[in-house]
Amino acid sequence: MITITLATQKGGVSKTTTSEALILGLKRKGLKVLAIDLDSQGNLSNFLNPEATCDVFDFLDGKTDGRKCIQKDLIAGGPRLAYVPQYFENNPLTSLKDKLTKLKLDYDVCVIDTPPAISKVVFAALACSDYVIIPTEASKDSLDGVNQTLEAIEAVNNNTKSDTKLLGVVIVKYKERFTVHRQFKESLEKTKKFPVFKTTIRESQAINNAKTYNEDFFGKEYMHANAVQDYRDFVKEVMSKTKLKAK
Repeated sequence: MITITLATQKGGVSKTTTSEALILGLKRKGLKVLAIDLDSQGNLSNFLNPEATCDVFDFLDGKTDGRKCIQKDLIAGGPRLAYVPQYFENNPLTSLKDKLTKLKLDYDVCVIDTPPAISKVVFAALACSDYVIIPTEASKDSLDGVNQTLEAIEAVNNNTKSDTKLLGVVIVKYKERFTVHRQFKESLEKTKKFPVFKTTIRESQAINNAKTYNEDFFGKEYMHANAVQDYRDFVKEVMSKTKLKAK
């Protein structure tokens, strides 16, 4: 099982939507995917399994069999994640990694959605990850979030002896007709400071509609929407970068 975390220190950059797209897209390729929602808002959980009765806190505290915390291939987030930082005050940041190791033969991929802020919860997610994907808008504020996340990855690798790698930065809410967006993309690609996904994600109301009704936005009704087409290409690019094969 490889673990991919979606992380950024800037909110409002379609991080959870990108997590959802990756989870749904990989499942459509026949892969067994475990989703973990580390955001106390629980938006990923509400989309994938709003009826979940077990959450990440249950998974970590060990009072419940870890596999029983997986419902519909999801370890849910929600309000009780407020207690998780306290858990990491008394337990190593690698605790989540240790628990996920027991599931490595059950799944092909684990996708983790994280809160948009520096915290021990995010550090724990980074520590157990093989790869990190950072979504960003074409703006300076979002780029600051990218740099902060890169610093967090470096700090976690140094402090936990992890080998977490940046898979790439993906630009979301992209508008090709906007000169500033094109310039931003060109600037990122020229810096060579970090890998940038070739695929950019356009905005699309269709995805918002699908999420409202908890529907798979790769389904027939939404398949021709711009962002859905982009996310389909994004999933292919992730698979190519990680050498994942469709089944």
